Amino acid sequence: KAATAAAVEAAAVADVGMSVSVSEDEEWQETVTERFQAVRACTAGDAAEEMEQLGNTFYAFKNIAQNGEVCVVYKRSDGGYGVVVPVDMD
Repeated sequence: KAATAAAVEAAAVADVGMSVSVSEDEEWQETVTERFQAVRACTAGDAAEEMEQLGNTFYAFKNIAQNGEVCVVYKRSDGGYGVVVPVDMD
């Protein structure tokens, strides 16, 4: 698994900073950082393990329990883990 973590980190993790306006009010702007990451098919548990190995607080992955839907596992403030599963609102 360490080889997989290293491959993911070396292959596709990059931070790109850019300023964007998040409001019509020009006095209030926030800097948003984009993170590009390769995603692999795995379970939420495997994704959480990979996230910990990389030292991150979130990790995008193709959730095999959700038919390959791209999900995000994250570290909760209570020390547990959560998974964001996208749902279409249309």
